[in-house]
Amino acid sequence: MLEKKFEEIHDEGVKFAYKFASDFVKDKTVLDFGCGGGYGTEYLSRFTNLNVTGFDIDKKTIGINREYYKNKNLQFESEKDRLGKYDVITSFQVIEHIKERNVDNLLSNIKKHLKDDGLFLCATPNKLVTSNDLKKPVMVFHEKEYSPSEFKEKLDRLFLKVLIYGQRRSVDEGNISRREEIVRRLSQIEVVRLISRHLPMAIKYLLMGDPKKIEEMTYRLVDDQKEIDKSFILIAACYSRK
Repeated sequence: MLEKKFEEIHDEGVKFAYKFASDFVKDKTVLDFGCGGGYGTEYLSRFTNLNVTGFDIDKKTIGINREYYKNKNLQFESEKDRLGKYDVITSFQVIEHIKERNVDNLLSNIKKHLKDDGLFLCATPNKLVTSNDLKKPVMVFHEKEYSPSEFKEKLDRLFLKVLIYGQRRSVDEGNISRREEIVRRLSQIEVVRLISRHLPMAIKYLLMGDPKKIEEMTYRLVDDQKEIDKSFILIAACYSRK
């Protein structure tokens, strides 16, 4: 999703967490850790006059972001030693791409850049919905997905107060279709996972379903545990102070 404005992203699911975060960034400095194409970072920069930084280890992506987004309070970095301390840090759809043994270290490093009274917002897929009963995530680029309890337990090790919310699809999809079940089972075969990493998106859509159906979905924020367990995405608000 390079060189796209927030409004040009049609999938409401990938925009939801940034809309949630926008309520917390007024008059705050912000770090978007693992910013990717930068559309969410740019969006957050509209809600504060202070510095907003997008960080990603992909130098090529950061270079493209710097050329495309020109907000005065917005910058992009690919070097960790150039990052400072921030009031709010966001990290959306990142930790599931990290090997489990490295996640605690990643979160500790993120916390080092958070001010003592700061807020860390983190979002990740809910294993109970996306890959329940499977040994490996269906999405081949995901290393580890977390249930709500696993997600909270991991964050509780670093933060004094952790609130878990759910990004729930407004309309339940119902039972898994036969095609989806076949894809789920195939995703557990290592050779299939290796091949699928290199498939064109058109073929992936053919296997996974119509992208227009995904784009038309709407979402709501939930805080009831039963609703959270059924949510597609988990969102955590983490505070260093109670």
